[in-house]
Amino acid sequence: MSWQILKEPNGGYCIWSPIVEDLLYYNLTEDDVIEIYLEKFGVSGMISAKEVIGRIQINVRAYGDFTLTFDEVMDHRTWKKSKESNK
Repeated sequence: MSWQILKEPNGGYCIWSPIVEDLLYYNLTEDDVIEIYLEKFGVSGMISAKEVIGRIQINVRAYGDFTLTFDEVMDHRTWKKSKESNK
């Protein structure tokens, strides 16, 4: 599972895919994230989502060195869109 759960500035959550380099879901509650992970990845995905949300809540880098912040994702999306428009 290569998705990343991120905390949004508004207090909600979003899910980022480094594969498609974009947000898959945004403005989610904790329950929304857990439900999505359960539907997509089964019980192990649900457990993983709960663990990640728990790490996020105590400001631990949930994905180690690969953890991105919401701002980093937004900066990357802006860069990607400008790069695509210059083709």
